[in-house]
Amino acid sequence: MLAPRLPRSTLRGAWRLWVVAAVAWSAYLVWQSDVACPLLLLGIQPSSKPWCDYQNAEPIIYYGWLLMKMVVGSLVAALIIAAGVWIFAGFRSGTAGEN
Repeated sequence: MLAPRLPRSTLRGAWRLWVVAAVAWSAYLVWQSDVACPLLLLGIQPSSKPWCDYQNAEPIIYYGWLLMKMVVGSLVAALIIAAGVWIFAGFRSGTAGEN
């Protein structure tokens, strides 16, 4: 048997862990990018910050990279969690030492 069946609660817990990790990673990246800078693009915030000049000079490139980092970070988190579940399943299967 290549992959032992896991309890549904383990899979549900891994899914929830991934959702929390993906949201936390995305929130961190948005926080680091300073959410006031996109408001400058829309003309909502009147005062300019010096670091917004860099972000808003090429907004498609900057925010495209930001979106890519969010997606890649979420995929990496999914791979790490999947590996953890796979390792956990190997210990729970009770087939240690069998070939």
